[in-house]
Amino acid sequence: MVFLFIIFMLRNTLVIGQLTPMGLGEVTDGGTFSVSPWFSSSYSVDNMWSDWKVELHNKLFVSSDGRNITLYPSSNHPSEFIFHFVVSSAIKSEGNWSVFKGYCEYFITDEKPDIRTILLSGNLVDPHLHNVSQGQTPCVKRKVAATIKMQRTTQTKEILDGYSKWGKARTHIGAAKHIYTFNVFFENVGFGLTYDYVRNR
Repeated sequence: MVFLFIIFMLRNTLVIGQLTPMGLGEVTDGGTFSVSPWFSSSYSVDNMWSDWKVELHNKLFVSSDGRNITLYPSSNHPSEFIFHFVVSSAIKSEGNWSVFKGYCEYFITDEKPDIRTILLSGNLVDPHLHNVSQGQTPCVKRKVAATIKMQRTTQTKEILDGYSKWGKARTHIGAAKHIYTFNVFFENVGFGLTYDYVRNR
């Protein structure tokens, strides 16, 4: 279930080129797009998912074809990521979910030597905060195969459009909001991201 958070966050931004994650088997109609200023993450350990958490201090970059998704700290460039995954070939459909092969990348340290430990700590490893000068060994980037599940849902909202001469409210259908949820499964854990964008009519 996707939880919608009504929140205004200047530091939480979804960065995107010409947003067309339709590369995942769909086609756009040339409409224009605007992006919601929020996204959330969750993780699964021992087949149990955590609550969704609004990412206050990280940004999300999505490539124009929707296949490269990068989570990175607000003060960093997208290339200085803390988690990155790539969607490659489609495998099958499972109800409303599309299943793909792909891979993901993240960092480990001496203190957090595996992804289970990292997820349970509540924070992904930022290699740029790992102080080698204080005797800590450098972070190591891991690249592992992943199964990626994606679901898209669409919401529209009726917007009040003044009153008719009979005193009845008139409404029109507002912009369609497309909500994307990705669950990335690897090394016996799962990492989830959800974000939305709005297709302007």
